[in-house]
Amino acid sequence: MDQFLQHIVNALVLGSTYALLGIGLTLIFGIMRVVNFAHGELYAFGAYVAYALVSLLGLNYFGSVLLAGALGLLLGVAIEFLLLRRCRLEN
Repeated sequence: MDQFLQHIVNALVLGSTYALLGIGLTLIFGIMRVVNFAHGELYAFGAYVAYALVSLLGLNYFGSVLLAGALGLLLGVAIEFLLLRRCRLEN
């Protein structure tokens, strides 16, 4: 029974992740008319940064998740200003 509940929780988390990635792609393409496939890379970037902060630096898990989210936000802003705005202005 415990494994069944764990599978249900894993399915909900994975489905929510897919839904967030799909919504992000839809919003970016719908508003800007630019196809941006960097959502998965930003998601993976945040996961790797959080893992590195916990395993290499020994930071608290929740603190490292917040810091990884902030770094992912900064990377997303940099991608927006350096790449996507140029694509949008050229069209």
